[in-house]
Amino acid sequence: MALLRLSNIANYLTFERKIENAIQFVAMNVCPSGEVARVYLARLNSDSTLLHIGSFGFSEKFIATHKNINLSDFDYLLDSVRTREIVIKSEDSEGRSDAIWKSSIYLPLLPNFAASITTQRFISDIEGSHDYFAALRSILNLYLQNWDALENSNSSPIKKPRPAITGDKLSERQDLILDMI
Repeated sequence: MALLRLSNIANYLTFERKIENAIQFVAMNVCPSGEVARVYLARLNSDSTLLHIGSFGFSEKFIATHKNINLSDFDYLLDSVRTREIVIKSEDSEGRSDAIWKSSIYLPLLPNFAASITTQRFISDIEGSHDYFAALRSILNLYLQNWDALENSNSSPIKKPRPAITGDKLSERQDLILDMI
């Protein structure tokens, strides 16, 4: 079942261009138990601040407060980013038992992104859980790499009209080289 969830996420992200839709789909499908999760995605700035990129399941007040915050305010996410390891943190037995959110998973992503996923079920810190979230991290990294490239490009390349060429028509390879120049 877990592999099917990851496959569905990967398939969806292959075609999704809007980061908000992508995050919502991940939140709806990431929890191994099938319940909805909360997802928070941020870009890491060089000054160790987190810039909110997108999220699902958080209140508008939370988002407004956490639009641009210091990474050191989130101990587990900071540990995750420093070590480049996935951190799984569950409420301990002395924690609030009435809280709906039971576990948080902190994912360091590409060198300039990080995410946290909060689930309604306890996720144990075992190898199988780490493998699952490592696979999810790989899927998210691929998506973010593509999304970041699209965001940083001005738009799709526009073909410039070429002046008329006298003489023989260019070969396909010559045309490609001219486009690259």
